[in-house]
Amino acid sequence: MNKITHNEFYTNYNNLDHTNGAKAAVITSIANTAVIVLQRLLMSRWPAPLTNSEPIWRSNINGEDQRERLLRYDDRGPDIIFRDGFAPNSPIQSIGRYDWSLFEYVCAFMTEDRIPFVSTTRPEVNAEGQIIQWTPNVDENSEFVYEIFAPGGIDVNRSFGEGSPYPEQREITFPGGIRPEFIRSVRQQRLNEPENRWELVRIIINPNFIGEDDLPDIIIPEGTEVVQWNPQNASKHIKEDKIQKDNIDPMKRPGSLKPDPLKDDPKNPRRIPDGEYQIKSSIDQNVVINGSNGQSNLYAYQNNHKDEQIWRFEYNKYKKAYQIISVLSNYVIVANPPKSGTSLRPENQTGEDYGYWRVIQADDGYYQLKNLADTSKVMDLRNSNIQNMTPIQLYDNNGTKAQKWSIDVVDTPLIPEGTYTISTKLNYKKVLDANDTNVMLYNSMNFHTQDWVFKYDVNKKAYKIYTKYFQNKGLFYQKENTNVSVDNIDIPDPDNLRPYWIIEYDLEQGGYLIRSLFNLTQVLHLQGSSTDDRTPILNYVVNFNKNQLWNIAPSQEKGK
Repeated sequence: MNKITHNEFYTNYNNLDHTNGAKAAVITSIANTAVIVLQRLLMSRWPAPLTNSEPIWRSNINGEDQRERLLRYDDRGPDIIFRDGFAPNSPIQSIGRYDWSLFEYVCAFMTEDRIPFVSTTRPEVNAEGQIIQWTPNVDENSEFVYEIFAPGGIDVNRSFGEGSPYPEQREITFPGGIRPEFIRSVRQQRLNEPENRWELVRIIINPNFIGEDDLPDIIIPEGTEVVQWNPQNASKHIKEDKIQKDNIDPMKRPGSLKPDPLKDDPKNPRRIPDGEYQIKSSIDQNVVINGSNGQSNLYAYQNNHKDEQIWRFEYNKYKKAYQIISVLSNYVIVANPPKSGTSLRPENQTGEDYGYWRVIQADDGYYQLKNLADTSKVMDLRNSNIQNMTPIQLYDNNGTKAQKWSIDVVDTPLIPEGTYTISTKLNYKKVLDANDTNVMLYNSMNFHTQDWVFKYDVNKKAYKIYTKYFQNKGLFYQKENTNVSVDNIDIPDPDNLRPYWIIEYDLEQGGYLIRSLFNLTQVLHLQGSSTDDRTPILNYVVNFNKNQLWNIAPSQEKGK
Protein backbone atom coordinates (compact mmCIF):
# COMPACT_ATOMS: atom_id res chain seq x y z
CA MET A 1 0.00 0.00 0.00
CA ASN A 2 1.07 3.62 -0.49
CA LYS A 3 2.45 5.33 2.55
CA ILE A 4 0.68 8.38 3.99
CA THR A 5 3.09 10.99 5.24
CA HIS A 6 2.80 12.95 8.47
CA ASN A 7 1.80 16.09 6.55
CA GLU A 8 -0.98 14.25 4.74
CA PHE A 9 -2.65 13.56 8.08
CA TYR A 10 -3.36 17.29 8.27
CA THR A 11 -4.06 18.03 4.60
CA ASN A 12 -6.94 15.56 4.55
CA TYR A 13 -10.27 16.55 6.13
CA ASN A 14 -9.53 14.81 9.44
CA ASN A 15 -8.21 17.36 11.95
CA LEU A 16 -6.33 15.54 14.69
CA ASP A 17 -6.08 18.75 16.71
CA HIS A 18 -9.82 18.74 17.40
CA THR A 19 -10.63 15.31 18.77
CA ASN A 20 -10.68 13.58 22.14
CA GLY A 21 -9.13 10.53 20.48
CA ALA A 22 -9.17 7.53 22.83
CA LYS A 23 -9.78 9.47 26.06
CA ALA A 24 -12.81 7.29 26.81
CA ALA A 25 -10.68 4.12 26.87
CA VAL A 26 -10.76 1.59 29.68
CA ILE A 27 -7.23 0.47 28.72
CA THR A 28 -4.97 3.05 30.34
CA SER A 29 -2.10 2.64 27.89
CA ILE A 30 -4.43 3.45 24.99
CA ALA A 31 -6.19 6.32 26.79
CA ASN A 32 -2.80 7.95 27.46
CA THR A 33 -1.52 7.55 23.90
CA ALA A 34 -1.43 10.63 21.67
CA VAL A 35 -3.95 10.53 18.85
CA ILE A 36 -1.20 10.97 16.23
CA VAL A 37 0.41 7.74 17.48
CA LEU A 38 -2.91 5.89 17.35
CA GLN A 39 -3.45 7.27 13.84
CA ARG A 40 -0.13 5.80 12.71
CA LEU A 41 -0.95 2.42 14.25
CA LEU A 42 -4.28 2.39 12.43
CA MET A 43 -2.69 3.46 9.13
CA SER A 44 -0.08 0.71 9.44
CA ARG A 45 -2.92 -1.81 8.93
CA TRP A 46 -5.06 0.25 6.54
CA PRO A 47 -6.36 -1.73 3.52
CA ALA A 48 -4.44 -1.09 0.29
CA PRO A 49 -7.53 -0.36 -1.87
CA LEU A 50 -8.47 2.51 0.48
CA THR A 51 -5.24 4.51 0.40
CA ASN A 52 -7.12 7.75 -0.29
CA SER A 53 -8.90 7.44 3.05
CA GLU A 54 -7.85 7.46 6.69
CA PRO A 55 -9.34 7.12 10.20
CA ILE A 56 -11.71 10.01 10.90
CA TRP A 57 -12.07 10.82 14.60
CA ARG A 58 -15.15 12.55 15.96
CA SER A 59 -14.77 16.27 16.60
CA ASN A 60 -14.65 17.65 20.14
CA ILE A 61 -15.46 21.23 19.11
CA ASN A 62 -18.11 22.58 21.52
CA GLY A 63 -18.35 19.12 23.10
CA GLU A 64 -19.92 17.76 19.91
CA ASP A 65 -18.73 14.19 20.49
CA GLN A 66 -19.97 14.02 24.11
CA ARG A 67 -23.45 15.24 23.14
CA GLU A 68 -23.96 12.50 20.56
CA ARG A 69 -26.12 9.58 21.74
CA LEU A 70 -24.67 6.15 20.94
CA LEU A 71 -25.96 2.64 21.61
CA ARG A 72 -24.34 -0.72 22.24
CA TYR A 73 -26.15 -4.07 22.39
CA ASP A 74 -24.59 -6.48 24.86
CA ASP A 75 -25.37 -9.74 26.68
CA ARG A 76 -23.76 -8.55 29.93
CA GLY A 77 -25.75 -6.76 32.61
CA PRO A 78 -25.01 -3.49 34.42
CA ASP A 79 -23.38 -5.23 37.40
CA ILE A 80 -20.44 -5.75 35.04
CA ILE A 81 -20.72 -2.86 32.61
CA PHE A 82 -21.59 -0.05 35.06
CA ARG A 83 -18.67 -1.24 37.19
CA ASP A 84 -16.00 -1.99 34.56
CA GLY A 85 -17.18 -0.32 31.36
CA PHE A 86 -16.72 -1.83 27.91
CA ALA A 87 -13.21 -3.20 27.55
CA PRO A 88 -11.70 -5.08 24.61
CA ASN A 89 -12.02 -8.84 25.09
CA SER A 90 -8.34 -9.17 25.89
CA PRO A 91 -7.15 -6.08 27.78
CA ILE A 92 -3.48 -6.17 26.71
CA GLN A 93 -1.61 -3.22 28.18
CA SER A 94 1.07 -3.03 25.46
CA ILE A 95 -0.55 -1.20 22.54
CA GLY A 96 1.91 -2.71 20.06
CA ARG A 97 0.55 -6.22 20.66
CA TYR A 98 -2.94 -5.37 19.41
CA ASP A 99 -4.06 -5.90 15.83
CA TRP A 100 -4.91 -2.37 14.65
CA SER A 101 -6.75 -3.39 11.47
CA LEU A 102 -9.96 -1.38 11.83
CA PHE A 103 -11.32 -2.71 8.53
CA GLU A 104 -10.96 -6.35 9.61
CA TYR A 105 -12.59 -5.52 12.94
CA VAL A 106 -15.59 -3.89 11.25
CA CYS A 107 -15.89 -6.98 9.03
CA ALA A 108 -15.62 -9.28 12.12
CA PHE A 109 -12.54 -11.00 10.68
CA MET A 110 -10.20 -10.39 13.60
CA THR A 111 -8.86 -12.80 16.22
CA GLU A 112 -10.72 -12.17 19.49
CA ASP A 113 -7.66 -12.04 21.74
CA ARG A 114 -6.01 -9.14 19.85
CA ILE A 115 -8.91 -6.77 19.29
CA PRO A 116 -8.33 -3.25 20.71
CA PHE A 117 -11.75 -1.91 19.67
CA VAL A 118 -15.27 -1.63 21.10
CA SER A 119 -18.15 -0.93 18.72
CA THR A 120 -21.23 1.29 19.10
CA THR A 121 -23.94 2.48 16.73
CA ARG A 122 -25.19 6.04 16.18
CA PRO A 123 -28.99 6.50 15.97
CA GLU A 124 -30.24 9.23 13.64
CA VAL A 125 -33.48 11.20 13.39
CA ASN A 126 -35.31 11.10 10.05
CA ALA A 127 -37.43 13.83 8.41
CA GLU A 128 -40.55 12.64 10.28
CA GLY A 129 -38.84 12.95 13.65
CA GLN A 130 -38.45 9.18 14.13
CA ILE A 131 -35.29 7.81 15.68
CA ILE A 132 -33.84 5.24 13.28
CA GLN A 133 -31.21 2.91 14.73
CA TRP A 134 -29.34 -0.22 13.77
CA THR A 135 -30.83 -3.20 15.61
CA PRO A 136 -29.72 -6.86 15.64
CA ASN A 137 -32.16 -9.33 14.12
CA VAL A 138 -34.73 -10.80 16.54
CA ASP A 139 -32.87 -14.09 17.00
CA GLU A 140 -29.53 -12.27 17.37
CA ASN A 141 -30.58 -9.52 19.78
CA SER A 142 -29.22 -8.98 23.30
CA GLU A 143 -30.89 -8.54 26.67
CA PHE A 144 -29.25 -5.16 27.29
CA VAL A 145 -29.08 -1.97 25.19
CA TYR A 146 -26.65 0.58 26.65
CA GLU A 147 -26.89 4.35 26.08
CA ILE A 148 -23.51 6.09 25.77
CA PHE A 149 -22.26 9.68 25.65
CA ALA A 150 -18.47 9.37 25.34
CA PRO A 151 -15.59 11.52 24.09
CA GLY A 152 -13.59 10.64 21.00
CA GLY A 153 -14.07 7.54 18.89
CA ILE A 154 -13.69 6.84 15.17
CA ASP A 155 -16.51 7.40 12.66
CA VAL A 156 -16.30 4.22 10.56
CA ASN A 157 -18.46 5.39 7.64
CA ARG A 158 -16.57 8.67 7.27
CA SER A 159 -13.27 6.81 7.56
CA PHE A 160 -13.93 4.24 4.83
CA GLY A 161 -16.30 6.32 2.69
CA GLU A 162 -17.80 4.27 -0.13
CA GLY A 163 -15.60 1.38 0.97
CA SER A 164 -17.39 1.05 4.34
CA PRO A 165 -18.45 -2.62 4.52
CA TYR A 166 -21.61 -2.14 6.63
CA PRO A 167 -22.70 1.51 6.29
CA GLU A 168 -26.17 0.82 7.69
CA GLN A 169 -24.63 0.13 11.10
CA ARG A 170 -23.48 3.76 11.45
CA GLU A 171 -20.63 2.49 13.57
CA ILE A 172 -18.56 4.56 15.98
CA THR A 173 -15.59 2.54 17.23
CA PHE A 174 -13.64 3.25 20.41
CA PRO A 175 -9.99 2.14 20.64
CA GLY A 176 -9.39 0.85 24.17
CA GLY A 177 -13.10 0.66 25.04
CA ILE A 178 -15.44 2.94 27.01
CA ARG A 179 -15.19 3.71 30.72
CA PRO A 180 -18.35 3.33 32.88
CA GLU A 181 -18.78 7.03 33.65
CA PHE A 182 -19.69 7.61 29.98
CA ILE A 183 -22.61 5.13 30.07
CA ARG A 184 -25.84 6.87 31.12
CA SER A 185 -28.43 4.08 31.16
CA VAL A 186 -29.36 0.63 29.92
CA ARG A 187 -32.60 -0.82 28.64
CA GLN A 188 -33.22 -4.36 29.84
CA GLN A 189 -35.41 -6.29 27.42
CA ARG A 190 -36.77 -9.82 27.06
CA LEU A 191 -37.94 -11.88 24.11
CA ASN A 192 -41.69 -12.38 23.77
CA GLU A 193 -41.41 -15.75 22.06
CA PRO A 194 -45.07 -16.17 20.97
CA GLU A 195 -44.95 -12.80 19.20
CA ASN A 196 -41.26 -13.10 18.26
CA ARG A 197 -40.38 -9.60 19.44
CA TRP A 198 -38.36 -7.99 22.20
CA GLU A 199 -40.16 -6.11 25.01
CA LEU A 200 -38.80 -3.50 27.40
CA VAL A 201 -38.60 -4.75 31.01
CA ARG A 202 -37.04 -1.75 32.76
CA ILE A 203 -34.57 1.07 32.39
CA ILE A 204 -31.58 1.12 34.74
CA ILE A 205 -29.79 4.42 35.40
CA ASN A 206 -26.06 4.65 36.04
CA PRO A 207 -25.66 7.02 39.04
CA ASN A 208 -21.97 7.51 38.22
CA PHE A 209 -22.59 8.86 34.72
CA ILE A 210 -20.76 12.11 33.94
CA GLY A 211 -22.06 13.99 30.91
CA GLU A 212 -22.75 17.38 29.39
CA ASP A 213 -25.50 19.56 30.88
CA ASP A 214 -27.79 19.72 27.82
CA LEU A 215 -28.16 16.06 26.83
CA PRO A 216 -31.49 14.77 25.48
CA ASP A 217 -33.84 13.15 27.98
CA ILE A 218 -33.77 9.39 28.49
CA ILE A 219 -36.64 7.89 26.49
CA ILE A 220 -38.98 6.36 29.08
CA PRO A 221 -42.42 5.09 27.97
CA GLU A 222 -45.36 5.45 30.37
CA GLY A 223 -45.55 2.64 32.90
CA THR A 224 -41.90 1.61 32.52
CA GLU A 225 -40.03 0.73 35.70
CA VAL A 226 -37.00 2.96 36.15
CA VAL A 227 -34.40 2.00 38.75
CA GLN A 228 -31.05 3.42 39.75
CA TRP A 229 -28.26 0.87 39.66
CA ASN A 230 -26.91 -0.07 43.07
CA PRO A 231 -24.47 -2.99 43.45
CA GLN A 232 -25.89 -3.77 46.91
CA ASN A 233 -29.38 -4.55 45.61
CA ALA A 234 -28.80 -5.16 41.92
CA SER A 235 -29.99 -8.77 42.27
CA LYS A 236 -33.50 -7.43 42.85
CA HIS A 237 -33.55 -6.41 39.21
CA ILE A 238 -30.89 -8.46 37.42
CA LYS A 239 -30.95 -12.15 38.25
CA GLU A 240 -27.46 -12.79 36.91
CA ASP A 241 -24.89 -11.24 34.66
CA LYS A 242 -24.41 -13.25 31.51
CA ILE A 243 -21.41 -13.86 29.32
CA GLN A 244 -21.76 -13.34 25.59
CA LYS A 245 -23.96 -15.94 23.88
CA ASP A 246 -21.06 -16.92 21.62
CA ASN A 247 -17.67 -15.61 20.62
CA ILE A 248 -19.25 -13.05 18.30
CA ASP A 249 -19.50 -9.48 19.51
CA PRO A 250 -23.25 -8.66 19.65
CA MET A 251 -22.51 -5.60 17.52
CA LYS A 252 -21.17 -7.90 14.77
CA ARG A 253 -24.29 -10.05 14.50
CA PRO A 254 -26.74 -9.61 11.59
CA GLY A 255 -29.08 -6.63 11.90
CA SER A 256 -30.79 -3.77 10.08
CA LEU A 257 -32.03 -0.20 10.47
CA LYS A 258 -35.33 0.09 12.34
CA PRO A 259 -37.33 2.80 14.15
CA ASP A 260 -36.72 2.98 17.90
CA PRO A 261 -39.72 1.04 19.26
CA LEU A 262 -39.87 3.18 22.42
CA LYS A 263 -39.87 6.61 20.75
CA ASP A 264 -43.58 6.59 19.92
CA ASP A 265 -44.90 9.34 22.20
CA PRO A 266 -42.42 11.74 23.83
CA LYS A 267 -45.23 13.27 25.94
CA ASN A 268 -45.88 10.10 27.97
CA PRO A 269 -45.46 10.34 31.75
CA ARG A 270 -42.09 9.27 33.16
CA ARG A 271 -42.19 6.57 35.80
CA ILE A 272 -40.16 6.80 38.97
CA PRO A 273 -39.75 3.65 41.08
CA ASP A 274 -41.82 3.21 44.24
CA GLY A 275 -39.90 4.40 47.28
CA GLU A 276 -39.28 7.22 49.75
CA TYR A 277 -38.56 10.71 48.45
CA GLN A 278 -38.31 14.37 49.33
CA ILE A 279 -40.23 16.84 47.14
CA LYS A 280 -38.05 19.93 46.62
CA SER A 281 -39.03 23.24 45.06
CA SER A 282 -37.34 24.11 41.77
CA ILE A 283 -37.11 27.70 43.05
CA ASP A 284 -34.91 26.71 46.00
CA GLN A 285 -33.58 23.17 46.42
CA ASN A 286 -33.40 23.66 50.19
CA VAL A 287 -37.19 24.17 50.39
CA VAL A 288 -39.26 20.98 50.63
CA ILE A 289 -42.88 19.97 51.14
CA ASN A 290 -43.55 19.47 54.84
CA GLY A 291 -46.42 17.59 56.47
CA SER A 292 -47.32 16.82 60.07
CA ASN A 293 -48.46 13.95 62.25
CA GLY A 294 -52.09 14.58 61.44
CA GLN A 295 -54.32 16.17 58.82
CA SER A 296 -53.00 19.73 58.87
CA ASN A 297 -52.39 21.45 55.54
CA LEU A 298 -49.08 20.97 53.76
CA TYR A 299 -46.55 23.80 53.72
CA ALA A 300 -43.06 24.64 52.51
CA TYR A 301 -40.15 24.47 54.95
CA GLN A 302 -36.37 24.50 55.02
CA ASN A 303 -34.98 21.00 54.55
CA ASN A 304 -34.22 19.26 57.85
CA HIS A 305 -34.56 15.65 56.59
CA LYS A 306 -37.14 14.85 59.27
CA ASP A 307 -39.88 12.26 58.68
CA GLU A 308 -42.52 14.94 58.08
CA GLN A 309 -40.57 15.86 54.93
CA ILE A 310 -40.35 12.34 53.54
CA TRP A 311 -43.01 10.90 51.23
CA ARG A 312 -43.57 7.38 49.95
CA PHE A 313 -44.57 7.15 46.28
CA GLU A 314 -46.69 4.11 45.36
CA TYR A 315 -47.71 3.57 41.74
CA ASN A 316 -51.15 2.23 40.79
CA LYS A 317 -50.86 0.57 37.37
CA TYR A 318 -54.61 0.73 36.78
CA LYS A 319 -54.89 4.46 37.43
CA LYS A 320 -51.41 5.11 36.00
CA ALA A 321 -50.87 7.47 38.90
CA TYR A 322 -49.26 7.62 42.35
CA GLN A 323 -50.43 7.89 45.89
CA ILE A 324 -48.04 10.13 47.82
CA ILE A 325 -47.98 8.93 51.42
CA SER A 326 -46.51 10.59 54.51
CA VAL A 327 -43.84 8.41 56.13
CA LEU A 328 -44.75 10.05 59.45
CA SER A 329 -48.54 9.58 59.47
CA ASN A 330 -49.20 7.09 56.65
CA TYR A 331 -51.79 9.54 55.25
CA VAL A 332 -51.98 10.33 51.52
CA ILE A 333 -51.79 13.80 49.95
CA VAL A 334 -55.23 14.82 48.63
CA ALA A 335 -56.75 17.78 46.81
CA ASN A 336 -60.27 17.77 48.22
CA PRO A 337 -62.05 19.41 46.50
CA PRO A 338 -59.88 19.32 43.33
CA LYS A 339 -60.28 23.04 42.62
CA SER A 340 -57.78 25.78 41.98
CA GLY A 341 -56.65 27.29 45.29
CA THR A 342 -57.44 24.24 47.45
CA SER A 343 -54.81 23.75 50.15
CA LEU A 344 -53.37 20.24 50.05
CA ARG A 345 -53.41 18.06 53.13
CA PRO A 346 -52.82 14.44 54.14
CA GLU A 347 -55.88 12.22 54.75
CA ASN A 348 -56.55 8.56 55.43
CA GLN A 349 -56.01 6.19 52.51
CA THR A 350 -58.56 6.88 49.79
CA GLY A 351 -59.44 5.37 46.45
CA GLU A 352 -60.74 8.68 45.10
CA ASP A 353 -58.97 10.24 42.13
CA TYR A 354 -58.22 13.41 44.12
CA GLY A 355 -55.81 11.27 46.19
CA TYR A 356 -53.73 10.24 43.14
CA TRP A 357 -51.09 12.15 41.22
CA ARG A 358 -49.58 11.88 37.75
CA VAL A 359 -45.83 12.48 37.86
CA ILE A 360 -44.86 14.26 34.63
CA GLN A 361 -41.26 15.12 33.81
CA ALA A 362 -40.78 18.55 32.23
CA ASP A 363 -38.19 19.33 29.57
CA ASP A 364 -35.89 20.90 32.18
CA GLY A 365 -35.74 17.67 34.23
CA TYR A 366 -38.08 18.79 37.02
CA TYR A 367 -41.46 17.17 37.67
CA GLN A 368 -45.02 18.42 37.76
CA LEU A 369 -47.52 16.63 39.99
CA LYS A 370 -50.94 16.61 38.30
CA ASN A 371 -54.02 15.69 40.30
CA LEU A 372 -55.82 12.73 38.73
CA ALA A 373 -59.26 14.22 39.43
CA ASP A 374 -58.40 17.19 37.19
CA THR A 375 -55.09 16.90 35.33
CA SER A 376 -55.25 20.57 34.30
CA LYS A 377 -54.34 21.37 37.91
CA VAL A 378 -51.01 20.74 39.62
CA MET A 379 -49.23 20.93 42.96
CA ASP A 380 -48.19 24.56 43.47
CA LEU A 381 -46.11 26.64 45.91
CA ARG A 382 -48.47 29.51 46.71
CA ASN A 383 -47.26 32.83 45.25
CA SER A 384 -43.82 31.26 44.58
CA ASN A 385 -43.01 32.12 48.21
CA ILE A 386 -40.13 30.05 49.62
CA GLN A 387 -40.58 31.26 53.21
CA ASN A 388 -41.31 28.67 55.89
CA MET A 389 -45.01 27.80 56.35
CA THR A 390 -46.07 28.87 52.82
CA PRO A 391 -49.09 26.69 51.88
CA ILE A 392 -48.91 24.03 49.18
CA GLN A 393 -51.99 24.22 47.01
CA LEU A 394 -53.68 22.87 43.87
CA TYR A 395 -53.62 25.39 41.05
CA ASP A 396 -54.20 25.73 37.32
CA ASN A 397 -51.15 24.60 35.39
CA ASN A 398 -49.18 27.65 34.27
CA GLY A 399 -45.75 26.03 33.85
CA THR A 400 -43.99 28.29 36.35
CA LYS A 401 -41.21 27.19 38.70
CA ALA A 402 -43.70 27.30 41.57
CA GLN A 403 -45.24 24.18 39.99
CA LYS A 404 -42.02 22.28 39.30
CA TRP A 405 -40.33 19.97 41.78
CA SER A 406 -37.35 17.69 42.06
CA ILE A 407 -38.20 14.29 43.53
CA ASP A 408 -35.13 13.02 45.39
CA VAL A 409 -34.82 9.47 46.68
CA VAL A 410 -33.97 9.07 50.39
CA ASP A 411 -34.40 5.36 51.15
CA THR A 412 -31.57 4.08 48.93
CA PRO A 413 -28.03 5.43 48.47
CA LEU A 414 -27.81 8.16 45.87
CA ILE A 415 -24.41 6.83 44.83
CA PRO A 416 -23.10 3.27 45.39
CA GLU A 417 -20.48 2.55 48.01
CA GLY A 418 -17.01 2.79 46.56
CA THR A 419 -13.93 4.95 46.09
CA TYR A 420 -14.42 8.38 44.53
CA THR A 421 -12.77 11.70 43.83
CA ILE A 422 -14.66 14.86 44.84
CA SER A 423 -14.05 17.88 42.60
CA THR A 424 -15.56 21.35 42.82
CA LYS A 425 -18.16 22.41 40.25
CA LEU A 426 -16.05 25.54 39.79
CA ASN A 427 -13.16 23.50 38.31
CA TYR A 428 -13.31 19.73 37.82
CA LYS A 429 -9.50 19.52 37.95
CA LYS A 430 -9.52 20.73 41.56
CA VAL A 431 -10.34 18.01 44.10
CA LEU A 432 -10.65 17.47 47.83
CA ASP A 433 -7.31 16.49 49.34
CA ALA A 434 -6.56 15.46 52.92
CA ASN A 435 -3.74 15.75 55.36
CA ASP A 436 -4.02 14.06 58.75
CA THR A 437 -6.13 16.85 60.27
CA ASN A 438 -7.87 18.93 57.57
CA VAL A 439 -9.37 18.79 54.11
CA MET A 440 -8.51 21.30 51.39
CA LEU A 441 -8.73 21.87 47.64
CA TYR A 442 -5.81 20.82 45.48
CA ASN A 443 -4.94 20.16 41.87
CA SER A 444 -5.86 16.60 40.87
CA MET A 445 -2.72 14.45 41.14
CA ASN A 446 -4.24 10.93 41.41
CA PHE A 447 -2.87 10.55 44.94
CA HIS A 448 -4.66 8.42 47.55
CA THR A 449 -4.99 11.54 49.71
CA GLN A 450 -7.47 12.62 47.01
CA ASP A 451 -9.42 9.33 47.05
CA TRP A 452 -12.48 9.07 49.30
CA VAL A 453 -14.22 5.84 50.31
CA PHE A 454 -18.00 6.21 50.67
CA LYS A 455 -19.73 3.79 53.08
CA TYR A 456 -23.51 3.96 53.49
CA ASP A 457 -25.41 3.40 56.74
CA VAL A 458 -28.90 2.10 55.89
CA ASN A 459 -30.28 3.05 59.31
CA LYS A 460 -29.01 6.61 59.30
CA LYS A 461 -29.53 7.01 55.53
CA ALA A 462 -26.19 8.76 55.40
CA TYR A 463 -22.55 8.13 54.50
CA LYS A 464 -19.25 8.00 56.25
CA ILE A 465 -16.63 9.42 53.89
CA TYR A 466 -13.16 7.96 54.58
CA THR A 467 -9.87 9.19 53.24
CA LYS A 468 -8.13 6.40 51.34
CA TYR A 469 -4.72 7.36 52.72
CA PHE A 470 -5.19 7.77 56.48
CA GLN A 471 -6.53 4.65 58.18
CA ASN A 472 -9.92 5.03 59.92
CA LYS A 473 -9.95 8.77 59.22
CA GLY A 474 -12.49 10.73 57.24
CA LEU A 475 -14.65 13.84 57.05
CA PHE A 476 -15.75 14.92 60.53
CA TYR A 477 -18.05 17.80 61.47
CA GLN A 478 -16.75 20.04 64.26
CA LYS A 479 -18.93 23.17 64.43
CA GLU A 480 -20.57 25.85 62.31
CA ASN A 481 -18.49 27.97 59.92
CA THR A 482 -15.20 26.23 60.70
CA ASN A 483 -12.86 23.99 58.75
CA VAL A 484 -14.03 20.46 58.03
CA SER A 485 -11.66 18.20 59.92
CA VAL A 486 -10.12 14.83 59.08
CA ASP A 487 -10.48 12.67 62.16
CA ASN A 488 -11.12 9.13 63.38
CA ILE A 489 -14.65 8.31 62.19
CA ASP A 490 -14.66 4.69 63.38
CA ILE A 491 -15.69 5.87 66.83
CA PRO A 492 -17.76 3.35 68.82
CA ASP A 493 -20.57 5.77 69.77
CA PRO A 494 -23.53 4.99 67.43
CA ASP A 495 -25.35 8.16 68.54
CA ASN A 496 -22.55 10.47 67.39
CA LEU A 497 -23.71 11.89 64.05
CA ARG A 498 -20.64 14.04 63.38
CA PRO A 499 -19.02 11.50 61.00
CA TYR A 500 -22.15 11.16 58.83
CA TRP A 501 -23.03 13.06 55.67
CA ILE A 502 -26.13 13.16 53.46
CA ILE A 503 -25.58 13.33 49.70
CA GLU A 504 -28.07 15.40 47.69
CA TYR A 505 -28.17 16.26 43.99
CA ASP A 506 -28.98 19.67 42.50
CA LEU A 507 -30.80 18.94 39.26
CA GLU A 508 -30.57 22.44 37.80
CA GLN A 509 -26.84 22.97 38.32
CA GLY A 510 -25.81 19.34 38.04
CA GLY A 511 -23.79 18.84 41.21
CA TYR A 512 -23.82 17.07 44.57
CA LEU A 513 -24.37 18.77 47.94
CA ILE A 514 -22.72 17.12 50.98
CA ARG A 515 -24.75 17.93 54.11
CA SER A 516 -23.83 17.22 57.74
CA LEU A 517 -26.23 14.80 59.43
CA PHE A 518 -25.24 16.30 62.80
CA ASN A 519 -26.17 19.85 61.76
CA LEU A 520 -28.50 19.79 58.76
CA THR A 521 -28.02 23.50 58.07
CA GLN A 522 -24.31 22.94 57.34
CA VAL A 523 -22.69 21.63 54.14
CA LEU A 524 -19.22 21.33 52.63
CA HIS A 525 -18.30 24.79 51.37
CA LEU A 526 -15.29 25.99 49.36
CA GLN A 527 -13.98 29.06 51.20
CA GLY A 528 -14.32 32.24 49.16
CA SER A 529 -15.10 30.24 46.00
CA SER A 530 -11.33 30.14 45.47
CA THR A 531 -9.89 27.32 43.37
CA ASP A 532 -6.33 27.98 44.53
CA ASP A 533 -4.40 25.03 45.92
CA ARG A 534 -4.80 24.58 49.71
CA THR A 535 -8.08 26.51 49.89
CA PRO A 536 -9.84 25.26 53.06
CA ILE A 537 -13.14 23.38 53.00
CA LEU A 538 -15.58 24.71 55.58
CA ASN A 539 -18.80 23.70 57.27
CA TYR A 540 -21.17 26.46 56.19
CA VAL A 541 -24.87 27.28 55.98
CA VAL A 542 -26.48 25.80 52.87
CA ASN A 543 -27.12 28.13 49.92
CA PHE A 544 -26.65 25.82 46.88
CA ASN A 545 -24.09 28.15 45.31
CA LYS A 546 -21.53 26.46 43.07
CA ASN A 547 -18.87 26.57 45.78
CA GLN A 548 -21.12 24.11 47.68
CA LEU A 549 -21.65 21.75 44.74
CA TRP A 550 -19.32 18.90 43.86
CA ASN A 551 -18.64 16.31 41.19
CA ILE A 552 -18.37 12.81 42.65
CA ALA A 553 -16.66 10.48 40.17
CA PRO A 554 -15.25 6.94 40.51
CA SER A 555 -11.56 7.07 41.34
CA GLN A 556 -9.06 5.62 38.89
CA GLU A 557 -7.08 4.56 42.01
CA LYS A 558 -3.68 5.13 40.43
CA GLY A 559 -2.33 7.18 43.30
CA LYS A 560 0.31 6.70 45.91
